Parts: sequence; C-alpha cells; structure tokens
Amino acid sequence: MGVPAHPSEVRGWIAPALRVVLRVLTLPSTLILSPPRLPPHVTPADHLARSARRAMRVDTFIAGCLLVDIACLWYVAEGPADWRRAFAVGFVGWRVVDVLATVLRVCLFDEFDSRTHLYVHSSPTRVVVLGLVNYLELVVCFAGVYAFAPQLVVAAHAAPPVFDGPAGKGLHLSFATQLTVGYGDAYPVGWLRPVAWLQALAGLGLIALQIARYMAVVPPPHPDPADLPPPPTPPR
Repeated sequence: MGVPAHPSEVRGWIAPALRVVLRVLTLPSTLILSPPRLPPHVTPADHLARSARRAMRVDTFIAGCLLVDIACLWYVAEGPADWRRAFAVGFVGWRVVDVLATVLRVCLFDEFDSRTHLYVHSSPTRVVVLGLVNYLELVVCFAGVYAFAPQLVVAAHAAPPVFDGPAGKGLHLSFATQLTVGYGDAYPVGWLRPVAWLQALAGLGLIALQIARYMAVVPPPHPDPADLPPPPTPPR
C-alpha cells in the first residue's frame, strides 16, 4: 500500500487531554469574552468584522485585568488583613493560570483562528504587544503573591530603598525572578520558594510560546519574480 495523499493525524491521548485541561482552565475568561458562533455561510467581510470586534474585546479585557492586578497588588501590600486581601491574592493567582493556559491554548488548539485563517490573520505587531503585556502582568501578579507574605522575602544585607514596604519587596523579587537577574540581595524562603520556581518557568515558557505565536502569524516573504521558474511552454 502506498502512503495516502492526506494522512490522518495521530495525536495519542496526551494532546487531547491537555486540550481538555486548557479549556477548563480558561473557561472563566472564555465565558466573559463569549467567542462568536460562526454560521456555516459567512463572507470574508463578516469574518473580518467579527474578528475585529473580538480583538477589541480581548484587548479591553487584558488591559482591564492588568489594572485590576495593580490594584490587587496595592491592596495586598497596604490593605487590612481581611477577606478582600485573600480575594486579591486569589485573583492574581487566577490571572497567572489564565494567561499561561490561554497562550498555550491559542498556540496549540485555538479553533477560532483555525476556522478563520483563510480570511483573518492576527497582526504580528498585536501579537508582540499583547505578549509584552502578558509578560508584565505575570510580574505584577507574582509581586502580589510575594507581597502577601513579605516576611518570607529575606534581604541578604541591609535592605535598600527598593525594599521599603511589601509592594517594593514583591516587585523587586518578582522582576529579579522572572528576568533571571537575581543579584543575591533578596531571596524567598518557605512556601515562596516553589512560587519563585513556578514564576521562572512561567516567564521562560511564555517567551517561548509568544515566539511560536509570532512565527505563526508572520506572513511568508513574497518571492522575487526573477527567482521564479519560467512558465511552461504550452503544447503546439
């Protein structure tokens, strides 16, 4: 038997299981954004209009979440120890999971893009900008977790001004961990150690996924007409 012209994909069970897990993890944001249901007969103009509206909603959602993350960081650092402080930590923790799961799902299993790729492509510029926003959001979210337990952020020597207050400790440790530029002036202890491990993995993984996403949306270069083979001579 020969090889079929269009062989079927073999996915095993790990990839489908991961797809289900990612859909569950991103369910809250998916319900908020409510992806459009595409009818069977849609013109390219309809695809473009629907995708443009969804892009605006996604950008607004991401920008709003970043502002809420900053507010949560401030409340965790300065607010009283009540249920709202625990809610703020829970929110930034959910955002960490949602950002990573969404980026992974978009890179591997985004059905919306796969159904509209003939008409609509994400702008490479937009992919880069949203990637930078997501990267910064991870820094703010993990800073909120560190600010929740500032006593577990230990200074190796006399604390410089950047360590003034839980927010300063959290931001400094978060940036140093995610950028992998720790200078030995502060380090986490206790249960913040595995949190720092997770942040380092999340930062590196997000960079890799965003590069893959960017390469997927960059249009292929147009070949030089001089390099194209001559057209075949029609038969006489």
